[in-house]
Amino acid sequence: MRKMSRPLVASLLASAAMIAAPRMSATPRQETLSNDKSIFLMRLILGLEHETSDRTTYLNLVDLLRTPGWPNAADRQQDGLPDIHVIDSSTGEALKYVVQVTTSDDRKHFQASLEPVDPKTCAQSFFTDDRGVIYVGKGLGCR
Repeated sequence: MRKMSRPLVASLLASAAMIAAPRMSATPRQETLSNDKSIFLMRLILGLEHETSDRTTYLNLVDLLRTPGWPNAADRQQDGLPDIHVIDSSTGEALKYVVQVTTSDDRKHFQASLEPVDPKTCAQSFFTDDRGVIYVGKGLGCR
């Protein structure tokens, strides 16, 4: 029987270890909102506005995030919804999108939008208001 050289044995052992090692792949971090999650987020905003407003007053973004109906961190993670980083009382940012929920001065009307931070990406934008319809569109020049 022929003897194997040490470098060859070491190389074979290393190869075997790599083959036998469990393949672990990191789950890619969500970098932007999918259309499904964007619509889900807009439906959540729309539903909470109508549920919490008693149809006499609506909430801006900060007040909406504080309502008991807004999902906690564990629920958001389970549903695949991002955290919204508040910029001011009506504006926040979530995964390369600007989230806005504004009210009229008398709080009898509201508008909400979800638009890409960089409009050059041609990602879809989402809009709704107190009428309850969600609109989806892209900027001019986008396909």
